[in-house]
Amino acid sequence: MIKILVVDDETDLEVLIKQKFRQKIRENEFEFVFAINGYDALKKN
Repeated sequence: MIKILVVDDETDLEVLIKQKFRQKIRENEFEFVFAINGYDALKKN
């Protein structure tokens, strides 16, 4: 599984990415982790 960290302050981006890659997510090929800023991203890493 590929784990992808997405850092962006636009909350709508999470929904769009999940819609675009929903098949890959269901097939456990991709796992997305979302953060709203750099500090949040470091905590989730």
